[in-house]
Amino acid sequence: MEGWHGPLNTQDFLRVPAKLEAEGGKVFFLDENQNCWNCAYAEEFPHPVFRYEENEPPVLQCDSLEVFLIAFGLQEALMSSPWLISTDDATTVEDLGLVLEPLLLGGSYAYESESHAFWISGHGEIVADLLGHIWIGSYAPLPPERRKPDFTYNLISCPDPEAESSWVARLDPPPKAPGLLARAIGKWFPK
Repeated sequence: MEGWHGPLNTQDFLRVPAKLEAEGGKVFFLDENQNCWNCAYAEEFPHPVFRYEENEPPVLQCDSLEVFLIAFGLQEALMSSPWLISTDDATTVEDLGLVLEPLLLGGSYAYESESHAFWISGHGEIVADLLGHIWIGSYAPLPPERRKPDFTYNLISCPDPEAESSWVARLDPPPKAPGLLARAIGKWFPK
């Protein structure tokens, strides 16, 4: 898909090995997309992750680099979805009425501890609660029969500019094969 670059480095950026910086027992490895903050992990196991902002003391983000990187990977997969929508009408993912399987609940990423949770649907959508905001990412538009009629959905990105204004009216059935995100997540988290 033209213009789509894959599941990492959409929202925030992992540093390439040559750009890792070790300082005071910590390794700086991730930068926020607007350079507002960056993250470093402690060299000692289990490698807790700290967020650094200019003129602020470091803040413990996650007790484990492993959990932090899983949350990062899932957030990047979500944010790089060809079809990305959000809704302010749902206060929990249960409000969406979709059948979902949990991927990571209570994940710690860049802000409040345990503020990121991710699920996947049988149709390949990845659904997230990020700091209390509900997001849905997929390879195809969310068909009308899988949307709540009284909800407003905010289209954040889509691969087809012509479809952007009329995507609500689309009646395309969900793809028969698992979506791109489902395949990627299946590789990351085999059952």
